[in-house]
Amino acid sequence: MLGVGLSAALVVSFLDDRSLVRGASAILERELCEHAVLLEAVAANTLFGTADEPALQEGLRRLGQQNATRYTVLDVRGRVVADSGADPDRLENHLQRPEVVAATRDGAGSARRYSTSVGDELIYQARAVRSGDGTLVGFVRVARPIAAFESVIAANRQQLLVAAAIAVAVAALMACLLARGIVRPVTHLQQVAEAMAQGQDHARASLGTDDEFAALGRALNTMADRLQVRVEEMRRERAKLSAIIGSMVEGVAGVDAEERVLHMNAAAVDMLGVSEANLVGQPLLELTRIPELHELVTAIMQNGEKASCELFIQKAEGSRVLQIEGAPLRDRDGAVLGAVLVLHDVTDLRRLEAVRRDFVANVSHELKTPLTAIKGMIDTMVDDAAMPAETRGRFLERIQRQADRLANLVSDLLVLARIESSKGNEDHQPIDLRRPVHDSCQQLVAAAQHKRLRLHVAIPQDAVTVNGEPESLRQVVDNLLGNAIRYTPEGGEIAVSIQTRAGEAVITVRDTGIGIAAQHLDRIFERFYRVDKARSRELGGTGLGLAIVKHVVLSHGGSVTVQSWPGSGSAFNVKIPLALPTGEHRMVS
Repeated sequence: MLGVGLSAALVVSFLDDRSLVRGASAILERELCEHAVLLEAVAANTLFGTADEPALQEGLRRLGQQNATRYTVLDVRGRVVADSGADPDRLENHLQRPEVVAATRDGAGSARRYSTSVGDELIYQARAVRSGDGTLVGFVRVARPIAAFESVIAANRQQLLVAAAIAVAVAALMACLLARGIVRPVTHLQQVAEAMAQGQDHARASLGTDDEFAALGRALNTMADRLQVRVEEMRRERAKLSAIIGSMVEGVAGVDAEERVLHMNAAAVDMLGVSEANLVGQPLLELTRIPELHELVTAIMQNGEKASCELFIQKAEGSRVLQIEGAPLRDRDGAVLGAVLVLHDVTDLRRLEAVRRDFVANVSHELKTPLTAIKGMIDTMVDDAAMPAETRGRFLERIQRQADRLANLVSDLLVLARIESSKGNEDHQPIDLRRPVHDSCQQLVAAAQHKRLRLHVAIPQDAVTVNGEPESLRQVVDNLLGNAIRYTPEGGEIAVSIQTRAGEAVITVRDTGIGIAAQHLDRIFERFYRVDKARSRELGGTGLGLAIVKHVVLSHGGSVTVQSWPGSGSAFNVKIPLALPTGEHRMVS
C-alpha cells in the first residue's frame, strides 16, 4: 500500500510539483502513523511499569538505525523514557511539544518543525497511550527528516515520467513485501499485546524471522515473563496479607476517597454487625448506618490526620463499646486516597472500669455508714457527761453492733481480696467435702435454734473427695447457711445436703424464708448488691457474702446457681468437680 501510494503521488507530482510535495508529505505521515501504532503496542507495557526501560532503549536505537526513523517514548508527565536518536536523560521534557499537546487532546497529533536535538527539520507523529480503563499512561512519537525526503523528490523530478511505470511494479512488490514483512508481524505483536493487556498471562509472541520485529517479539516475551513473575508474587503477598488481616482479633476496614469499602475483615464485620456478602464497593454509611463512623472517616480524609472515637452499638446480644482508630490512606505523592480503620472491642474493659468505680463507691459508703454512727454516738456520750447509765448502755451496745458490722465488712473485704489475688489452685488438695459442711453446720446450729428454726443436715456416709481448700469451702457453707438463718422467719426450716452426680459434688442449702424476686436473681452475686438494703443492714449483712461464695466456687472450678420462690424460700446449689483417682486426668474442653 505504501509503494502504490508513493508511485501514484510521483505521477501526479509530474504535473503539479506542489501536489507532489503535499502527497509525499501525506504518505510520509501515514507511514509514520503506522510506525506509531507499532511503537504504541510495543511501548504500552513499559509505560504500565512492567517492562525494562534500558531494553526498550536498545531496541529503539537499533530500529531507528535500520529505518532511518526517530522513535521516542514519553511517560504521562512528558519525561523521555526511550529515544532511538539521543540519550533520554539528556533530553528536556516534551510535554509541551505541539504534537504531544495535540495527542493529549485528540489522541493523536502531528507537527513539522526544526529539532534542536538532532539538528534537522523533522515531521512528527505522536499518539497517546492509554490503559485498559482509559487512563492516560504516556505517549509514543515517530519522526523522519523532511530534507532527505524532499531532496529525493528534487533529484528524481526529471525522471518521474520514466520511473512511473517502474514505480508501479515496484509498488506492487513493495506491497507484498510490506504485507508479509511488516503488516503481519505488527498485527501479531498487536494481538499479543492486547491479550496481555486483557490479563492472559500465557500470551507470547512467536515470530520466525530474525529481524527487528523478532527482536521486539523477544523483548515482549521477556517483558511478559517478568510481568507474570511479579503478578504471581503480588498474588502471594496479597494472600498472605489477607490471611494476616483476616485472623486478627481487632477489626480492620479500609475505604476509598468516596467512602466505599475496599476491605473489611471478619472481626470488623462482626463488630459492626454488617453482612459479609458484597461488601467491597459499597458505601460505608449504607452498610453500617452509623453516622459517627461516617463523620470520623470524613474528618480523617479532610484533615489528612489520624483520629479516633468511641461508639456504642446496640446489638441483639446487648450493647457493645468500640474504640476506633483511623488514619489516612495515601499514595506515593502524599495525596489522600481513603482511610484505614482499626476497631477494638472495649466492652469488657469499660464494664470492668464501671465495676471498679461502683466497688470503690460502695466500699466508701459501707465503711462510712458504721463509722458515722459510731462517731455520732461517741460524740453524744462525750458531750453529755451526765447521761444516764441506761442510755449510755444502749449507746455502747449500738457502738458495739456497728463496730462488729465494720469488722465483718473489713474481714469480708480481706477474704474477697485474698480469693481474687489467689494464683489458681496451687493450695488445693484432696479433701473430704463432708468435713467443712459438717463444721459449718455445727457452728451455726446454735443461731438456728435461737430463731427456733429446724435445721436438717443430709450428709452421705461415704467420703466425698474434691480438690480444694477446706477453710474456703467452709466459708461458702457459712455464708449460704448464715443467709438462710438470717432471712428465714422463726419456725421455718433449713435443709443442707451433699449429693454426687455426673462427676460433681452438689451442696444444696434450701430454706423456707422470704425468697428473692426474679428481677434480683441475676445480680445477687454482685458485691454490695442487696435485695432489701434496709433489712439487710438491720440483720447485719455486709453485702459481700454471696460474692465470696461465687469467687470461691469459681476458684474450685465449680458453679453456683439459685432458685427462689418469693414468700416460700430459696435453694442455692454449689457444684464442685469430684477429685479423680490417681493417674486419671479430667478432659477440659
